Amino acid sequence: MKQILKRIKKRFRKLDDRFDCFSRYELQVEGWLLGELITLLDKMQKKREIIGFDREITTVGNKRIDLAIDHKDARIWIELKHWLIGEQSGESWLPKDYVRELNHEFEKLEEAGAGENGWIAVLCTRNPGLRAWMAGIEMFNKEFKPWALEAVDNPNDYPKNWYFGALKARGLKG
Repeated sequence: MKQILKRIKKRFRKLDDRFDCFSRYELQVEGWLLGELITLLDKMQKKREIIGFDREITTVGNKRIDLAIDHKDARIWIELKHWLIGEQSGESWLPKDYVRELNHEFEKLEEAGAGENGWIAVLCTRNPGLRAWMAGIEMFNKEFKPWALEAVDNPNDYPKNWYFGALKARGLKG
């Protein structure tokens, strides 16, 4: 997954104008995010950096997982989120305001049998900063035990207008 994250970060660094626009117009666009990632994964597959990928995979419970990437060692299951950080419709939003919805993503990952290969990838337009990011993760981990989120990178390594947070889903059955 680290190789994939590195490629996403490199690609998204070229898209600063989009992230500024999403923030200015208070726009959350998970469909756009999925499209960008599929474009990148297609290139990675052609270069044989990954084996393949699927999108919108139906689970046993008839729910859908956004992405599954076949890597040499395993299938990586990913749920995507796009969070607008800061002012939106007259309210202020931080990761802690969104994080409670992630329990539904955990349910889907369990139904898919993701086990140790479940991830939640969150594009934040406006970087929330390390303190706010970790506060959201800690809130989830406290409220939804035995499920837990584990951050694998740091908002401080990203520009101010965006952050692509990869969260390892821990405690999944299966």
